Amino acid sequence: MSQTLGGSLCEMRYFASAQTNTSRYYHALISAYSFCLKTCDVNMANSSWTGNHIRNLINREVKVVYPPCDTVALRDFSLEGRRKSILCVAQFRPEKAHSTQIKAFKELRDSHTNHKDSKLILLGSARNQDDLNRVEHLKSLAKSLGVDSSTEFIVNASFKVLLHSLSTASIGINTMVDEHFGINVVEYMAAGLIPLAHASAGPLLDIIVDYKGSKTGYHAREVKEFSERMNDIFNLSEHDAIQVRQRARESVMERLSDKTFNGNFLDALN
Repeated sequence: MSQTLGGSLCEMRYFASAQTNTSRYYHALISAYSFCLKTCDVNMANSSWTGNHIRNLINREVKVVYPPCDTVALRDFSLEGRRKSILCVAQFRPEKAHSTQIKAFKELRDSHTNHKDSKLILLGSARNQDDLNRVEHLKSLAKSLGVDSSTEFIVNASFKVLLHSLSTASIGINTMVDEHFGINVVEYMAAGLIPLAHASAGPLLDIIVDYKGSKTGYHAREVKEFSERMNDIFNLSEHDAIQVRQRARESVMERLSDKTFNGNFLDALN
């Protein structure tokens, strides 16, 4: 969810830190955004991380209201009999850090020979030729690392193919740093995948959080850590894996449903 007001403000603050003409431009935009936000009766953000950034800019209360996530088509997928595959659902944009996933997958297979039968699936849309070129670069990376035969790229997949992939994979991965919220992580959890996401922003603070006192997924920061968490998940017993999947599903169904959003939105206005 990079095209959000909170995301724009965060990017502006980064560029404004340099003493250039560009920084002066972003300083002006930050001032304009902040002025507009201060005129609002209520300020809402879609995640704790975004809310904190906006709160620091305007020095006013910002209420966090998680977005509604349509998980109806995902919640009935079986939690049992999952394939030994790692699925990423994300546009082929640079900030999604697909290369981290490929490198971590390579590390997993090299360090843990019992996972040589595992598979990495990168599924997402390509908006333009730059994205298509990025896919080719990622394919070249997989080939250079010797994991091309175990890495599948599905570009601009149909909804049917997306649902099939979500219903069969074991792990849902997101390696983007500072993902403002992370709808794809919510979809993983609702569909019964065990989520593995970068330990930052939305996935860390709001989505992959303990539910009823127990784990709903995993976080990592670097390639080595991602590979170790992949190993941890694949080594779970069937019983333990199903328990994590069930908690993850219940967590997002309870906290991120349309009904919950409607109630929280109205509460924020009061």
